[in-house]
Amino acid sequence: MNSNALTNSFINSFVNTLDKVVFATVLILAFQIPIISDHYLQYLSGYFQSTKDQVAGYQKNALQHQYANVDEMIADLLQSKNPVVRSDAVQKQQTLTKYHELTVAIEILQTGDVFQRAWYMFNPSRWQVLKQVMANFKPGLPLTIYDLLYASLFALLASFLLMLPIKWLMIGSKAR
Repeated sequence: MNSNALTNSFINSFVNTLDKVVFATVLILAFQIPIISDHYLQYLSGYFQSTKDQVAGYQKNALQHQYANVDEMIADLLQSKNPVVRSDAVQKQQTLTKYHELTVAIEILQTGDVFQRAWYMFNPSRWQVLKQVMANFKPGLPLTIYDLLYASLFALLASFLLMLPIKWLMIGSKAR
């Protein structure tokens, strides 16, 4: 066996090993997404319930004072001459906005597939929440077949795409 063939054999073995390591790493990371999303959901659920209770109190107050809905009550409060009342109305608006955002988040995290949940959680505007969720995160394996399948398919595709440039370089060097 000449040194050129030995070098090619070594490079092929190295690339094949690297391919397996990349796949295993991506697979392990992909398995964590469903678990992180469950932690994220638990983290948001307490905040959601608290906000939901607050909004229910606003609705009860609006009906008690003959407003058609909370938005109508807030619009009226915003017109008040009293700055404290206007400030309170702004806070109520912010709470309603947060409640609607949390409703969407809970829906995505409960019913979305792995990709939708990951897209939601890893959005840069939510890094602070993700950092708080990750503070108590412990790696594990997902428990649903769909999560296992999505993670496996993602790992196959991602490792293929990550290794593609290296394999192209290998093919190019063999052609020379």
